Amino acid sequence: MPEGLDAEFLEGLFEEEEPNPLAETQSKIMAICEAFAKQLGGGAISAEKALERLLKRAGLKDINTPDRANRMLDVAVKYAAEKGVKI
Repeated sequence: MPEGLDAEFLEGLFEEEEPNPLAETQSKIMAICEAFAKQLGGGAISAEKALERLLKRAGLKDINTPDRANRMLDVAVKYAAEKGVKI
């Protein structure tokens, strides 16, 4: 084994990450936020700022639980349709 590499380090390289059940929903939410930022903000606001505004509109503090993420996705999709944002 090359110097500086130990078995524990090598095992860590090949461990599979546990799937994040929220990852897909969160990525959809961020895609909508990016669309808001580009289409409504004209690039003047970031996707993160759009997320903050949508969180406020949804009455949520974050999207770190399945219930909150799903509620946020519903609010984001409805608001995008209302504003004519193409997702």
